[in-house]
Parts: sequence; structure tokens; C-alpha cells
Amino acid sequence: MIREHKQDELEYLWNYHKDRFPNPVPFWQFRETIEKGKVLISEIQGEWDLIIEGFLISLIDQDEPWIWDIYTKPWHRNRGVGSALLNEIEKHYKGYKRICLYVAPDNPAQKLYFDLGYRVIEVVDHVYETGPALKMVKNLI
Repeated sequence: MIREHKQDELEYLWNYHKDRFPNPVPFWQFRETIEKGKVLISEIQGEWDLIIEGFLISLIDQDEPWIWDIYTKPWHRNRGVGSALLNEIEKHYKGYKRICLYVAPDNPAQKLYFDLGYRVIEVVDHVYETGPALKMVKNLI
């Protein structure tokens, strides 16, 4: 099931976000992005309660929707969680020409993005401190 995030999940999302990046954005910037953007949560029914499988954070920047962060817990990968989150956010932004994201050249998630129709349009320096990023876009129209 995919749903919008709840206000009390901010710290949960922050912990998963900051632990994956060597120099994450400051918490205030993360919170501001969440407040301005659209956040989707993928969850399943566990034995006793709902279990969050992953999340996607998006925002509008310079009149274009961007995937700002997407994460699937390792034990839920390769089960369609990332695809479902991306498909849902693309529906949300249907009135826009395209949707964009950055990905590290060595990130295996590139295959998912290619499979879903995203294409590399440029290599951009200074996105990540560890090296360049690939700017990928998918046409929505």
C-alpha cells in the first residue's frame, strides 16, 4: 500500500536519509523539503502491525518535479517497491512535461530508472561530494 507520510514520521525519514549520505543536508533543510514537497510511504501488513518498506521524497524545483530521495529497505528490494513509488509519484505530477532525478554513476538503482523510462541527459559535477551525478529525466507527456 502506498500512502502519504504522516507528520510524526519526520524523524523516521530523517534517520534513514542521513545514514545513507556521507554529508547529508542539515535537518532544517530536510524538514523544509518534506514540508514543501510530496512524500510517499510504501508499507505492508506485518504479523502485528504495518511495516514501512520504503519511501520517496519529491519536490518542485524551477517548475519541474524532482525525485529528491527514494529508499527501499534492503530486505524489501527487488519486490517492486521502488517501481510502485515511482509510478505513483509520476501520476501525481502528470500535468508536468517531465520528472527529474540525480543518481550516482555506480548506484545499481540506475537499472530500475532505465527500466521505467528514465534517461540520462547529462553528467553533473558538484551534486555529490563523492563525485559526479547522472541527471536522469522521464517524459510525462
